[in-house]
Amino acid sequence: HDIDDPKRIISFQFISSYLDHHTDKYPKLMLVDSITTGFCTIEGDDSLPYIAVVEGYRTGLAINFSLGFTVAVLFGASGVKSRTKRIKEIFPGKEILICGDNNEDSLTGQKAAHTAAFHT
Repeated sequence: HDIDDPKRIISFQFISSYLDHHTDKYPKLMLVDSITTGFCTIEGDDSLPYIAVVEGYRTGLAINFSLGFTVAVLFGASGVKSRTKRIKEIFPGKEILICGDNNEDSLTGQKAAHTAAFHT
């Protein structure tokens, strides 16, 4: 969704259900010319005081299912600080809960989560 117009869809991401045995990952495909700076929302229990911000739809579903929070799903770790600030503006009555990825091969998710938490 467009950050400034959450009803406007600007991108789609497809995650294969088949494991790539060469990389041990599930391949992800974005539509050509997709914008990756937006977010999508997984609606949760509106009576809860939090909105979770996560990187990746699968992580968002896990947080939503396990905790019941509304979740803003970012499509990558870059720009997480500015997008988290925008999400806070869109959901002014909610506390932001940043759920960073625990990347085993890099610290990208952890660094992005710490940066966003520090600046919001």
